[in-house]
Amino acid sequence: MKKIIVTGENGVLGSSFKDIDFLKKNKKKYKFILINSKIVDLRNQKKTNEFIAQIKPHGIIHLAGSSGGLGRSSTNHASIFRDNLYMMLNILEGARRSKVKKVVMTLSSGMYPKKSKLPY
Repeated sequence: MKKIIVTGENGVLGSSFKDIDFLKKNKKKYKFILINSKIVDLRNQKKTNEFIAQIKPHGIIHLAGSSGGLGRSSTNHASIFRDNLYMMLNILEGARRSKVKKVVMTLSSGMYPKKSKLPY
C-alpha cells in the first residue's frame, strides 16, 4: 500500500480534503497520513527531513500554511510569508532526500468578499 502524507490536517484546505470521496474510494490503495503542526513543525528542516524519512511516503500533498485572517495578515505579513516559504522548501528538500515520487503543493492567500471596500 502506497503511503501519502497530507499536511495541514486542521487547516481550511486540509480539513476539507478529509471529506472528499477520493480518500474513501482509495483507502485500500493508499494509506493517507494526515498531519498537523503538533505532529511535525514543517518550518524546521531537520524535523521535516526526519519525519519524511521515517514515513517513506510515495507522495506528499502539502496543504499546510500559516495564515490568520485580516488582523494577523496585516500586521505579520513578513513572518507569514517566511513561515510558508520555510514549509514549502522543507517539504521539497525532505521529499528530495527521501526520493518521494510525487509532491503536490498549494499556496493560498486570504479570500475576501467581492464587494468589500478597499483598502481594508
